[in-house]
Amino acid sequence: MPRTRRCRYPNCHAMVAFPDHYCQQHYEHEAEYLASRQRWARSNDKQYTHKYNTVTRYRNEDKRQQYSFYRTRQWSHLRQQVLERDHYLCAYCKVQGVITPAKTVDHVVPIEFDETLKADIDNLAVICSKCHRLKTDWEQLTYGTGQGNELQRQVDEITDVSTINVLMNGEHNMIEQWKNITGFAGRYQVSSFGRVRSLDMFVNGKVRHGKILTNRSRSDGYQDVLLSYNGKQYRPKVHRLVAQAFVVNPDGLKEVNHKDEDKTNNAVENLEWCTRKYNNAYHGLLSRREPSVNIRVKALFNDKQKEFQSVRRAAKYFGISPSGIYDCLNNKKKTTHGMRFQRA
Repeated sequence: MPRTRRCRYPNCHAMVAFPDHYCQQHYEHEAEYLASRQRWARSNDKQYTHKYNTVTRYRNEDKRQQYSFYRTRQWSHLRQQVLERDHYLCAYCKVQGVITPAKTVDHVVPIEFDETLKADIDNLAVICSKCHRLKTDWEQLTYGTGQGNELQRQVDEITDVSTINVLMNGEHNMIEQWKNITGFAGRYQVSSFGRVRSLDMFVNGKVRHGKILTNRSRSDGYQDVLLSYNGKQYRPKVHRLVAQAFVVNPDGLKEVNHKDEDKTNNAVENLEWCTRKYNNAYHGLLSRREPSVNIRVKALFNDKQKEFQSVRRAAKYFGISPSGIYDCLNNKKKTTHGMRFQRA
């Protein structure tokens, strides 16, 4: 019998045969995952690192000058100023509400694209390793930077960290975050994607490793999960766990609404605290919105604007939920993901 393992896609329980990592339904993610593994392997390969530092960094005169700048006293002073200004915290994680310590200083607009900004302190920001990888990939697609690529000189520079954060994350804009579930003494955590996991713990002198728990579908369409503590079992609804951990509730509202009316979509951006009256009136709201889906919208960001044929196209372009754009169009809030939207 061939060796098998579970598909790596979140909440997918299909089994796949070695050496694959994704099932047929999610196989399009296989190449991306293998590439990420290759990058990790290279970062731990001393021979590759030595060749990169001694050959690739000096592949032409422009790259030689750029790399030489990072070895000057001027860069050392600039780097220290930026680290102290940003308190050693990743600026790209910070706009998502995540605090991530970091020591890397990055050019917001890459100096390979605009060398005049290399010593501009306003063009520098602290960045963590994960955001650095995402931003590098985005810069290669947007500006044409990197080895073997051609610079796209007609592209406008984007200097706003919030806008870059939205664009570089694409459809995966919301990085999965985990928080402890209140009342279970650090035994369980819930994520911003609507997943629940148990944590490693000692039981009878042995380590019981944590795992992702399975969400159970209820007869009313919602999902719950089985948790236990002090010999008792509990089945809280998943969407309420997510809302309690991630959604601010200053007015002390009691009910949680699914914005897209899909009771299995427990991602944090799809949830909002509300009253019973609002929750009941919301039923069928999306169907009432449907006639306005094809209206033209205009996105305003970084002193620039871009028009789209519909709300859905705008949401797909920026990798965000359409509900946030609707809230801007209906004057429920001024911005979503650092951008303003209005009817074109």
